[in-house]
Amino acid sequence: MKTLLFLYNPCAGKGKIADSLGAICAAFQAQDYLVTVYATKGPGDAAQVTRALASHYDRMVCSGGDGTLSEVISGLVASEGAMPPLGYIPSGTTNDYARSLKIPTRPVEAAALAASGPALPVDVGQLNTRNFIYVAAFGAFTSVSYATPQGYKSLLGHAAYVLAGIHSLSEITSYEMKVSYDGGTEEGKFLYGMVSNSTSVGGFKGLMGDNVQLDDGIFEVLLIRKPDSMMQMAAILEALANKKPHSHVWMFQTHRVTFTSVESVPWTTDGEFGGNHSYTEITLLRQAVPIICGLAREEQKDDAQEEVSV
Repeated sequence: MKTLLFLYNPCAGKGKIADSLGAICAAFQAQDYLVTVYATKGPGDAAQVTRALASHYDRMVCSGGDGTLSEVISGLVASEGAMPPLGYIPSGTTNDYARSLKIPTRPVEAAALAASGPALPVDVGQLNTRNFIYVAAFGAFTSVSYATPQGYKSLLGHAAYVLAGIHSLSEITSYEMKVSYDGGTEEGKFLYGMVSNSTSVGGFKGLMGDNVQLDDGIFEVLLIRKPDSMMQMAAILEALANKKPHSHVWMFQTHRVTFTSVESVPWTTDGEFGGNHSYTEITLLRQAVPIICGLAREEQKDDAQEEVSV
């Protein structure tokens, strides 16, 4: 009989995943899996358990928010032995990466896909020595995700991030940086910077355009220069909301990017604190982890249609 390790974060989102455990396990068993269930105990536990146990199973499925998925990905990258396909049941507050993967929002539907769907080998980012799955960022609002208590996230959902962000507007700072990438180097004061591999970031879809591929070995980068006035700040936000160009908004694609600053800059990776760094090198492990997702199923259909047309 095939074996499956199901790891879930009981604190993610509003903690409702516990209500669906029976139905989720039934979906796994319907595909002839012998299921082992593990509830994470705290920060870092998902990565440690994944690193130690994942290679002993035919398939692994995790449930939680983007942070839980990021930990599991880090555990898989660090593990020895064969890497099993990874299924994902999103149960966090924002679930950005699940949107990119086209995974159903209903837990049992996501479980059925995780147990039977095809896998897409996706890229994994590295900020210095820290792995991330879909975004690394610095500057305005990036502290909101990890600084907002879990209780507020559970009660308010994504509104918690927005409210906390509004509260911290007066404290926004900029960072003098040199940014080096495939196409050259830029220097200046930046209010915000984001290196991503996702079609949805912060609950906003399509911010980085329509040509985002999760397995192409390329990052999408967004940098916002420091505005000269609050009026200019409002214009920048309007340009981002309407996906229009602005002189202070800089977007590009690259395989590798470095950020050098005099002062130490706090970063987030997948919504969690990623450390303070005066030198940050962000590189990419191409197609490093096989994730079971609706996107892979769509690609299978496209391949089948091409074969028929030939």
